[in-house]
Amino acid sequence: MPGPCDPSAGNAYFSAEPRFHVVTYLACTDGMEASEAIGEILETELAEADRVRVITISDEPDEELQRAVDGLAETVSTAGASVESGVLGTSGGGGPVYEALSEANRIDADMIFVGLRRRSRTKRYLSGTFSYDLLDRTSRPVTLVPLADVTSEIDPSS
Repeated sequence: MPGPCDPSAGNAYFSAEPRFHVVTYLACTDGMEASEAIGEILETELAEADRVRVITISDEPDEELQRAVDGLAETVSTAGASVESGVLGTSGGGGPVYEALSEANRIDADMIFVGLRRRSRTKRYLSGTFSYDLLDRTSRPVTLVPLADVTSEIDPSS
């Protein structure tokens, strides 16, 4: 007999029925690590008719950022969704969060995906974080995709 959280139980939280609406996602990446992590999550969420806008925000884009955007766009298109990608600058003067939210409004995003780097409170206070600022300024659903803990990569013996 299926339990209450079993998808075969037919409860409201799980449905084997296909959804009949298109979902528009905004995926914000800042490098390969974020692109790979966001791609893994998006692959499980996407339906064929969905749309994904993959962006990075930088006034000085480099090849690594472009590869990160292209890699995530390829993952999304392989999953069957339509994809559009690009590098946005901060020429509007509002900073990266402003640009991301402007893009979310432009495409009428149903959900925003962004990588979350774990940092100490002091580092978050001193340098700010894109993800927390984004959460603070939007009413759209945001999925924070955990990335490697920056402090765990530091060798304590050095």
